Amino acid sequence: MDYDIAVIGGGPAGIMAAIASGKTSNVILLEKNSSLGKKLLLTGGGRCNITNNKPPKKLLTFFDEKNFLKTSFYTFTNEDLFDLFDFGFIEEDNNRVFPESEKKLPAALL
Repeated sequence: MDYDIAVIGGGPAGIMAAIASGKTSNVILLEKNSSLGKKLLLTGGGRCNITNNKPPKKLLTFFDEKNFLKTSFYTFTNEDLFDLFDFGFIEEDNNRVFPESEKKLPAALL
Protein backbone atom coordinates (compact mmCIF):
# COMPACT_ATOMS: atom_id res chain seq x y z
CA MET A 1 0.00 0.00 0.00
CA ASP A 2 1.21 3.52 -0.75
CA TYR A 3 1.07 6.28 1.85
CA ASP A 4 1.01 10.05 1.44
CA ILE A 5 2.33 10.69 4.96
CA ALA A 6 4.44 8.71 7.43
CA VAL A 7 4.26 9.76 11.06
CA ILE A 8 7.24 8.57 13.10
CA GLY A 9 6.44 8.01 16.77
CA GLY A 10 3.24 6.79 18.39
CA GLY A 11 3.23 9.13 21.36
CA PRO A 12 0.46 11.68 21.97
CA ALA A 13 1.74 14.10 19.31
CA GLY A 14 2.26 11.35 16.74
CA ILE A 15 -1.18 9.90 17.36
CA MET A 16 -2.77 13.35 16.98
CA ALA A 17 -0.80 14.05 13.79
CA ALA A 18 -1.87 10.73 12.29
CA ILE A 19 -5.53 11.27 13.18
CA ALA A 20 -5.58 14.80 11.77
CA SER A 21 -3.67 13.85 8.61
CA GLY A 22 -5.72 10.72 8.08
CA LYS A 23 -8.84 12.76 7.45
CA THR A 24 -7.49 13.85 4.07
CA SER A 25 -4.49 11.61 3.33
CA ASN A 26 -3.38 8.00 3.44
CA VAL A 27 -1.23 7.81 6.59
CA ILE A 28 0.99 5.25 8.25
CA LEU A 29 1.97 5.63 11.92
CA LEU A 30 5.28 3.97 12.83
CA GLU A 31 6.19 3.20 16.43
CA LYS A 32 9.22 1.25 17.72
CA ASN A 33 7.48 0.11 20.92
CA SER A 34 5.05 -2.80 20.99
CA SER A 35 2.05 -0.48 21.43
CA LEU A 36 0.98 3.10 20.82
CA GLY A 37 0.71 5.78 23.48
CA LYS A 38 2.89 4.29 26.21
CA LYS A 39 3.62 7.76 27.64
CA LEU A 40 -0.04 8.71 27.40
CA LEU A 41 -0.88 5.69 29.52
CA LEU A 42 1.35 7.03 32.30
CA THR A 43 -1.15 9.84 32.82
CA GLY A 44 -4.24 9.31 34.94
CA GLY A 45 -3.07 6.12 36.59
CA GLY A 46 -2.92 4.24 33.30
CA ARG A 47 -6.40 5.28 32.16
CA CYS A 48 -5.42 7.71 29.40
CA ASN A 49 -5.98 11.20 30.84
CA ILE A 50 -6.89 12.96 27.57
CA THR A 51 -6.90 16.58 28.79
CA ASN A 52 -7.82 18.94 31.58
CA ASN A 53 -11.12 20.73 31.03
CA LYS A 54 -10.31 23.93 32.88
CA PRO A 55 -10.82 27.11 30.82
CA PRO A 56 -7.63 28.18 28.97
CA LYS A 57 -7.23 31.29 31.13
CA LYS A 58 -7.16 29.17 34.30
CA LEU A 59 -4.86 26.53 32.77
CA LEU A 60 -2.34 29.20 31.80
CA THR A 61 -1.87 30.11 35.47
CA PHE A 62 -0.01 26.79 35.94
CA PHE A 63 2.74 27.60 33.43
CA ASP A 64 5.69 29.99 33.39
CA GLU A 65 5.68 30.43 29.59
CA LYS A 66 2.14 31.76 29.32
CA ASN A 67 2.76 33.78 26.15
CA PHE A 68 4.19 30.74 24.37
CA LEU A 69 1.17 28.57 25.23
CA LYS A 70 -1.62 31.14 24.99
CA THR A 71 -2.05 30.96 21.22
CA SER A 72 -2.10 27.14 21.27
CA PHE A 73 -4.63 26.96 24.10
CA TYR A 74 -7.01 29.34 22.36
CA THR A 75 -6.46 28.06 18.80
CA PHE A 76 -7.11 24.38 19.53
CA THR A 77 -9.51 24.19 22.47
CA ASN A 78 -10.75 21.22 24.46
CA GLU A 79 -13.96 21.36 22.44
CA ASP A 80 -11.89 20.97 19.27
CA LEU A 81 -10.15 17.98 20.86
CA PHE A 82 -13.46 16.34 21.85
CA ASP A 83 -14.80 16.84 18.32
CA LEU A 84 -11.71 15.13 16.88
CA PHE A 85 -12.42 11.81 18.59
CA ASP A 86 -15.31 9.46 17.93
CA PHE A 87 -15.95 8.37 21.53
CA GLY A 88 -17.40 9.79 24.72
CA PHE A 89 -15.62 11.36 27.68
CA ILE A 90 -16.06 11.61 31.41
CA GLU A 91 -14.78 14.46 33.56
CA GLU A 92 -13.47 13.66 37.01
CA ASP A 93 -12.01 15.57 39.94
CA ASN A 94 -9.84 18.57 39.15
CA ASN A 95 -11.35 18.70 35.62
CA ARG A 96 -9.40 15.69 34.36
CA VAL A 97 -10.96 14.13 31.25
CA PHE A 98 -10.84 10.40 30.44
CA PRO A 99 -12.38 8.19 27.74
CA GLU A 100 -15.89 7.19 28.74
CA SER A 101 -14.96 3.52 28.32
CA GLU A 102 -12.38 3.90 31.15
CA LYS A 103 -10.06 1.72 29.07
CA LYS A 104 -6.38 2.42 28.72
CA LEU A 105 -6.56 3.44 25.05
CA PRO A 106 -9.87 3.76 23.25
CA ALA A 107 -10.21 1.54 20.18
CA ALA A 108 -10.55 4.71 18.09
CA LEU A 109 -6.87 5.44 18.79
CA LEU A 110 -5.59 1.99 17.89
